[in-house]
Amino acid sequence: MRNSQRALTKTVLLLDLLAESSLSFMYVAITDDATCQACLKHDKQIMSDEDAEREFPYLLKGPNDWVWYPNVHPHCRCLLILFGSA
Repeated sequence: MRNSQRALTKTVLLLDLLAESSLSFMYVAITDDATCQACLKHDKQIMSDEDAEREFPYLLKGPNDWVWYPNVHPHCRCLLILFGSA
């Protein structure tokens, strides 16, 4: 099997595994002088995908499965980064 076929097979297997498991995300706040207390409160917090969907009613899922946008408030710059699967 060629390397590209092996890589594709591994990717498909990984995507299957992720689809069947609960995902964990880390909340990443952009910390500077403009960071609000609500965002600082969540910084570096690890949560499941279900918890993130409950916690952040305006959550937007990004164009891929690795980055979500919690949208804690208008103009929120924070991210939820895929951390692993439970």
